[in-house]
Amino acid sequence: MLLMAMGLAPAAAEESDARLRYACDPGMDAPRLELMAGDTGGAPVVLGDGVEWIDVAPLQRFDDRTDPRSGQRLRAGSETLTRRCGAYTVEIRAGFYNPDPQGEMGGAPAYPIVGISEAGRGHIGTFAMGVCGASNPRYSYLVQCPSDWATRVLVVGAPAVRGTMLELRRAHDDIRLLAPLPPGASP
Repeated sequence: MLLMAMGLAPAAAEESDARLRYACDPGMDAPRLELMAGDTGGAPVVLGDGVEWIDVAPLQRFDDRTDPRSGQRLRAGSETLTRRCGAYTVEIRAGFYNPDPQGEMGGAPAYPIVGISEAGRGHIGTFAMGVCGASNPRYSYLVQCPSDWATRVLVVGAPAVRGTMLELRRAHDDIRLLAPLPPGASP
């Protein structure tokens, strides 16, 4: 119980954490790319035929090494899945909180990490998709929490005409332990 209260366990470790909604509308003038974390809410902007749900859990790679305490094979990284949307390239991989699947937060599902680049401009950014716990350093194991986490990433624009707009929607949890009240004080 205390571990949950201190934020040392994921707020909602559900299978949906490993799912990413990828939506691409290459458009004639202005491509639109939208990436959304599994169940973080909000209505999608990009609709239509270019929508795909991607489960990143199968992208995880495991090492032959094992953790001496748990005997489990350790996570060693992720394969990369690449998608193109007009001028944008998206590289999708699996993130994890701990290499040991039985370690602290190791049992939590994988989460999507996306890298976005634009032809002619280069790398736009790398973002973990979901809600992170800012008070728990495990969320920053692969991608810095909360600055590089987002629940939705929207990239819109004709790079050659108006430039590109990057919109990030974010949510993060923060737990703060307050100093105890002095003896005799009432709440």
